Amino acid sequence: MKFIPEELTILDSSPLSSDYAETFVYAPAGKNEEALGGLYVVGQIQSNKTKKENSQLLSELAAIIKNEYYRNTVITPRVAFKSALRKANKFLEEQKTLVKSASLKITVLAAALKSNNIHLARLGPAVAFIFRNNNLQYIMPPNAPPLNKTDISFENISSGEVLSSDGLLLATPQIHKLPEAEIIQHLKNVPFASRLKEYQTTFKSVALVALRPGGRKRGGEDAAISPVTPITPVITLAPTNPNLTSFDLPEPRRSKVRNKYKLALLVILVAAGSIALIVVGFKFKKEGAADKKEAESLVEEMIQLKEKTNSLLALNNESEASELIGLWQEKLDRLNRLNYFSTTRLGLAEDLDKILKSRQKLENIDRLTTVVGLENNSANFDPDSFTLGKNKIIVYNRETIYKFDINRREGNLNVLGKNSNIVSALEHPRDPEKIILLEKNKLVEYAGANDSENQNIVWDNGAEFKNLGYYKDTFYLLGENNLVYKLTAPKLFSETSEATTATTSPPAQPELTQWTKKDAKINSPVLDMAIDGSIYLLESDNSVTEFVNGASKGRLKLIEAVTKIFTLPNHKNIYLLSPQEGLILVVDKNSVDASGGIKKRLSHPELKDAKSFFINSQERAVYFLKGKTVYSFEI
Repeated sequence: MKFIPEELTILDSSPLSSDYAETFVYAPAGKNEEALGGLYVVGQIQSNKTKKENSQLLSELAAIIKNEYYRNTVITPRVAFKSALRKANKFLEEQKTLVKSASLKITVLAAALKSNNIHLARLGPAVAFIFRNNNLQYIMPPNAPPLNKTDISFENISSGEVLSSDGLLLATPQIHKLPEAEIIQHLKNVPFASRLKEYQTTFKSVALVALRPGGRKRGGEDAAISPVTPITPVITLAPTNPNLTSFDLPEPRRSKVRNKYKLALLVILVAAGSIALIVVGFKFKKEGAADKKEAESLVEEMIQLKEKTNSLLALNNESEASELIGLWQEKLDRLNRLNYFSTTRLGLAEDLDKILKSRQKLENIDRLTTVVGLENNSANFDPDSFTLGKNKIIVYNRETIYKFDINRREGNLNVLGKNSNIVSALEHPRDPEKIILLEKNKLVEYAGANDSENQNIVWDNGAEFKNLGYYKDTFYLLGENNLVYKLTAPKLFSETSEATTATTSPPAQPELTQWTKKDAKINSPVLDMAIDGSIYLLESDNSVTEFVNGASKGRLKLIEAVTKIFTLPNHKNIYLLSPQEGLILVVDKNSVDASGGIKKRLSHPELKDAKSFFINSQERAVYFLKGKTVYSFEI
């Protein structure tokens, strides 16, 4: 269904008059906006300001309505219209001082028209007519109660259906001075432009937009007006039993006196709607079922979530934005279950995906180097993790260790035995030829041979642990209870112990103490940890919590599913592995708090399903394990 608009404005020519009236007609720009149809605004301002100042104010208000209406193209016209008026009300609320000081009176009528559905709202006594079956009837009559001079806002939206043969007229209140016959003649095809000027002295100032069916002709010729971009209907509804309904907009807090005006306005609108039911065929209708109302509410909430999310991301507030995106996803899932607004649902899902992609700060890795390939070393060796040492790479699983010499480009495979239960490994902090192994409940020095003489248990404990870190002569162990413990002793390693064998005193036993404070908040199971003086715990809810001196300091919540975390004391960044997304996330250490942001996301297809990773000390190269291969790439 097509309606062609005609605009006309007549201004008071008196040099002493500041009255200003104007029309604004907006057609969809591009295919994305076609689903929202056309938008029309007529307005008039009276004040002690100049015509130019009144023009600027009216134009700014119309621009706000237009920009917000077409901002999100995946929602329904009604929801978009409601959102636009809310934005307009915020702007009007900010003009209270001006309204009072300038003795400003403002009248505005806005309408959104898509296919056979129209939505109208006004402030002040602007009017709207419909011409149907040779009858002219107010949809919005001129006798609206006056608005409080310091409290102006759109309050109600009227929605209804129009027929392909209808004519519509939106105008400022002076139009009611025009004889009804003249309006009918115009809506029947006779243009206003050639006749309305005869009434210029009667009107003072008036602005109007007339909407005629697009197929009409005047005098056998095409209408002599500039056509707008055709509005392609998304769906065609049977043009029978047109309806009109009203609903309230959230508005600023009002006085009791203002509420009386509001009540009076609603009474008048109801009465007008009843007349329209008799004469034109409009009638009030109730909203659909409860689930449909819920679906509509969900759509509106998701629009607000999008706006807030974009604002947070603009401030680099990654953590709070992630929380909102998660909430958005939950609401979208609920909307999918309700099974309403299929087109809108798809659009909202695409919109969410666009936000996720736009915030990715993606850096695609185009070149990989194979550092270690273990496919031919042992058919039974399926490595779980790896670590880097001085000129070597240590790849391991529960009972097997593979040491690869980077300089010689060769390695050897050592099987410790089925009784071994390796969960973590790192290079010996004092002897690079040895390895420190965490076998759940004990620490073992390993010299690189299979025999037991080359395996020295430096500490044994009944409790079990799932990760190991080292910082300044102290081992840190992540317990199965998600708490961090530290292990210290004057004589912890075998080489220092041997130096004391001739003394009468045995070496001091390592002392295990809880490092995490009792009141430290850990929200979910801990998957991994990294140490640089602070300790960063990666939790299963995809959050990173920084601990300093055993107490939590900051927390970063991520959208991506991350499984591993890594950093070194001299690193500027924290690195996180997302094997599901095929990403390594780079986070500034100074940003692990409520406003934390991701600096960039490193992407390569081979990162999908990666098991472990390592960043060199210069933060120039990334190493990661996938299957039986260790790859590297430069950052």
